[in-house]
Amino acid sequence: HLDDTKSGIKVTDHFHPKIAEMVSLSVKSVKKKLNPNRRKHCFEIFGYDFIIDGDYDIFLIEINTNP
Repeated sequence: HLDDTKSGIKVTDHFHPKIAEMVSLSVKSVKKKLNPNRRKHCFEIFGYDFIIDGDYDIFLIEINTNP
């Protein structure tokens, strides 16, 4: 929707770098707690919830495990 409006905002240019940074920082902050038993061939899925305000700033609301 934002790419189609007259906002001038390109989602890939404006939001993706900010989202990638937030995801990276959040994973780095808990990396010592991820896979504490060092199991091989395992993974976990995380669900990230973001919100965009009227000024097109993006905020991380919450992160869910196994959404």
